[in-house]
Amino acid sequence: MKYYTYIHYKADTNEPFYIGKGHSKRAYSMNNRNKWWHATVKKHDYKVEILSRFETDKEALDHEVFLIKVFRELGYKLCNLTDGGEGISGFKHSDEYKERCKQRTYSAETLKKMSLAKIGKEPACKFPLQFKIIATCIATGQTFEMFGEKHIKSLGFSSSRVYRCVSGEAKTHKNHTFKRELL
Repeated sequence: MKYYTYIHYKADTNEPFYIGKGHSKRAYSMNNRNKWWHATVKKHDYKVEILSRFETDKEALDHEVFLIKVFRELGYKLCNLTDGGEGISGFKHSDEYKERCKQRTYSAETLKKMSLAKIGKEPACKFPLQFKIIATCIATGQTFEMFGEKHIKSLGFSSSRVYRCVSGEAKTHKNHTFKRELL
């Protein structure tokens, strides 16, 4: 069965703190989680349990809604921001959209304004916007610039893997090398 519901527990207390629905490796992924979820994991770490498996996405979504309601009624403070049921399994941007994002560029002035607007706010990416990441295709030598985590993801790369390359923990990702440059 392709779809499932899962629960995340605080590793130190075994207290449930998140109910989800997914397929593939979603239950074990730290990507696309809200700030409250990340703060909880930072403080307590987490454990994963698959609760039930389903043939259809709709069955899993309905079960997620039911579980969130039940756990909240039992008094658990869940990190879920909604009542569940609104997932979009397997969503992928079209190639046309990805190409438009690749072509998007920002002037140094715009990047500086974006950076100044974020002063006093939690950074959206691991490197401040005073830096850009230069990606180089190993096969062709073609280079392009990336600005921030959302931009990296829109180009089809894993932001965590790109950051590992930039920091020297890894050498390549998806046949590209990466380096950080000041603006």
